[in-house]
Amino acid sequence: MDEELELQLLEHSVKLRGILLEATIEIERKMDRFLSNYFCKDEITSNELLEFLWMSERVTLGSKKDILFYVLDAHYKDFLKAFPEFKSSLEDLVPHRNIFAHLEIDRDLSDYNGVYEIKFKKFSKGKLEVKKYGRSQIEQITEGFNRVNFAFDLLLNNNAP
Repeated sequence: MDEELELQLLEHSVKLRGILLEATIEIERKMDRFLSNYFCKDEITSNELLEFLWMSERVTLGSKKDILFYVLDAHYKDFLKAFPEFKSSLEDLVPHRNIFAHLEIDRDLSDYNGVYEIKFKKFSKGKLEVKKYGRSQIEQITEGFNRVNFAFDLLLNNNAP
């Protein structure tokens, strides 16, 4: 029974991890495209900037976010008024992405009841820390990602306020 439950936990955790990471990648690609289009108005140069800078490992997600926030603050004030939660939702993305990308899944079955949750473990300062995401947290993160995706779609299609 424990082996079956552990397999269920692992399969479920891997699926949740994959869904969240895929959503993060989609948002990052939209951010890349927006920044590339902002800095280069012609399509060929924009695509080159996209390929050689934004989609490379040279610029981190956090750095892209900082550049994006500067551009939005300077030139998209109406957009930020229309979507006041955009920056905070995007800000929340980075630490969650880092947890889902880099921490080990906690396979401890003692409090696992098969519900919509995922736990990660991390050793910090000689102690084991467990970060648990329950259903409501995952839904909240997903809603934030959906808001960011929608807003990026408006920006990319020149339909933003």
